[in-house]
Amino acid sequence: MPPWVGSGITGLTNYNRSMRKWLSGTRYAIAGLALFFPERNARIRLAAAILVLIAGIWLQLSIVEICLVLLL
Repeated sequence: MPPWVGSGITGLTNYNRSMRKWLSGTRYAIAGLALFFPERNARIRLAAAILVLIAGIWLQLSIVEICLVLLL
């Protein structure tokens, strides 16, 4: 059930406040990614992480094993 159903104005206000915080956090994360991508080494590491993720899924590794490989 949506958070604003049956909770009156207070529930809608809390929902709007939480959505604003979520959007603010999302904008902050995107701004951080914009600083991350111009660096060549960062792009190489990202490509390697994506390849490891794809290989882990293809080899049917568990989530824990994939995370351990990504940390190495």
